Amino acid sequence: MCIAWTDLTGWRLVEHLASRMTLVISRLWMSPRRQIAKSIQSRCLDLGRYHVALYLSSCLKSMLGVAKEEAAAMDQAVERQTEKLENVANLMASEADKVIRLHKAQMADYNARRQRERQAIMVQLQEKLKQRLASADEAEARDQKEQEVLKKEQMDTMARVLSTNMELDDDAKKRVLREHEQNMQAMSNQLLRSKLRQQKSLEIKLNQRKARLAELRMQQKTLKESHQNEKKDLELKLEAEIEKEELGFEKARQEAVAELRRQLAKETEVALKLQDEEIGLLIGRLQVGQARRKAILEKQDATLKELQVLYYI
Repeated sequence: MCIAWTDLTGWRLVEHLASRMTLVISRLWMSPRRQIAKSIQSRCLDLGRYHVALYLSSCLKSMLGVAKEEAAAMDQAVERQTEKLENVANLMASEADKVIRLHKAQMADYNARRQRERQAIMVQLQEKLKQRLASADEAEARDQKEQEVLKKEQMDTMARVLSTNMELDDDAKKRVLREHEQNMQAMSNQLLRSKLRQQKSLEIKLNQRKARLAELRMQQKTLKESHQNEKKDLELKLEAEIEKEELGFEKARQEAVAELRRQLAKETEVALKLQDEEIGLLIGRLQVGQARRKAILEKQDATLKELQVLYYI
């Protein structure tokens, strides 16, 4: 809408110019500053009112100053926000580095702890193996000593029996002793095989109870590492069950060892009885042979004497 400047007078002109100035100033934020200033000055000069142009120029300068201050304030705010973001980023990076270092330290500590646990387990296994080997050596030495004592007792007994037997000569007695020694060795081997077989059966039975006990202990360890609400009650229940299983295991072991000893003693008694019977038969055969040879020799002596008598007659 075009309005002639000649139609505007007095305050109406000022009001119209003020509205026009407001419109122009509102466009100030949408256009470059120099271009706006030039446009305003050009329009004011066209009006032919220099004092109005001066007024608008001062207003423009004031607005431009405010704009500069606001722009500077905005720049400062942006800079402060940027600094805050940079600080946050640096803080996040620092926290991330801290978390990574902490994780690495925890993993190193965990690996070291696991290594110590493995070494401790290896030491325990080696110690158990050493104890088992020592126990096996002791058991073998004890068995060997028992067999030697039994053999010596039997040989001494047989020697005393033969020393009182006047019907056997020295060769027959030596034969009896050799036969008895061989039989005793065979009996010892038989008893040893029987003992090993029974020990194997005993170990199988005890290992089953050991496996059950190990399972209970593993459950106890897992429970201690967990965070269950009823952890205390379960721990008490497991401890009672483990104690019961340990007592049962020890009782079963003692009963099995006692049964093994009874069985070995019974087998030894049977073997010795059989050995005595065999030696008795051998001695009987030797005695019969000795008696026959003696009778033959006596008969031969009598025949020789008769021949001698006839010869001298």
